[in-house]
This record gives sequence, C-alpha cells and structure tokens, in this order.
Amino acid sequence: MGLNLYKYSLNNPIRFKDPTGLNSQVGPIEKFLDNINIKYGRKKSKKAKLTIETSDGKRKAITVASAAHFQQILRNINTSGNKIVEFRYVGHGLGPGLGLALGTGEGGIVVSPITLPGQISLYSMRELIQNTFDPEARIELCGCFTARNVGPAFKAILPESEVFGYENIGHVNVTLNLSWPEYRPWKEKSGWAEVSTNDKGCP
Repeated sequence: MGLNLYKYSLNNPIRFKDPTGLNSQVGPIEKFLDNINIKYGRKKSKKAKLTIETSDGKRKAITVASAAHFQQILRNINTSGNKIVEFRYVGHGLGPGLGLALGTGEGGIVVSPITLPGQISLYSMRELIQNTFDPEARIELCGCFTARNVGPAFKAILPESEVFGYENIGHVNVTLNLSWPEYRPWKEKSGWAEVSTNDKGCP
C-alpha cells in the first residue's frame, strides 16, 4: 500500500490545498468557484473562522469551509498530542440553535444525531472532542443562536468547560474574524451569555 498523496487535502485536492501538510486550506479553484457562484446568483458556501490556542502556547486562525474540514482540523490537533485550551468560532448559526453552518445548503456541525448531506453530528464527534479539548477549555461560539442547543451540546460533552454563545441573532463579521459580544447596545439585544446547562445537549 503506497502513500496517499491527497491525505492532507481532505482527499479533495480540487477544493483544498495543504502546502505544509499540517492544515488543509481552501484552494484557488474553490475560491474561483465561489466567485462564479456569487456572479451567477448561486448559493455561496458558508465559511467560518476558528481561532484556536493549544496547550503548547500556539495560537492560530483557520478558515474552515465544511463540516468535514472542521472535523479534520480537530483530528490534526489530536494527532499532534496537544489540547485545545481556547476555541473561538466566528460564523453563522444553523437554524435556531441547531448547529454551526459550514459548507453549502444546510451543511454544518449539527446537534441532532440524524444528519443531512454535508452535515456531521456533534454527537458522533464526542470522543474526538473529549480527546482534543482540555476539559476546562474556554469555548466561544460567535454565531446566531449558538447559546441554545449547540452551546449546551458542547457543555454536555465537556462539562467543566466554559462555553459562551449568542441567545439571539449575533453580531459577527466572518471575513474580518470579528464578533462584538461586549458592545453593550448589541449585547443586550443578542444575549451574549455563558452556557450554564447541558440539558439540551447531545443525547
């Protein structure tokens, strides 16, 4: 059995590139296809920004393009032997607290164990998350309605962690990797809050 030359591009070298072999990224062809989708009115792929600090003190920002890419990022960190101590998602919420929107259509990380094409259940990643995150990690989910089901789902998987999210419509800019949870007038409307219960978490 030979080497798999596409392993580090999520087995999809048309959409992703990985020049270092450490982190898959959206490639030039995918960016070109996105531009065509915008020009001709097709639904644009939803992307998000992750800012991750690991136990070795390294901090990096990653653009994530799909649920599979999100899962692979966690696997790469898990393989390195480090733990995530701080995790920040800046992107779109999927439905009223149903998950994190990634990819096209209804793609993303969802709370439900039943998934649609392009979705991965948070429940199915329970072991990966527990092995990759520090038990007391700080998790910020900057997306609409993330303090609802998806926030409590993270809290259910990591009961000792600090999880924050928006109870209502959030105020984020994915392109600039910005969220404004501390801006008081918006904070009152959006309900930036710490998730203190795991009652609505994964089954």
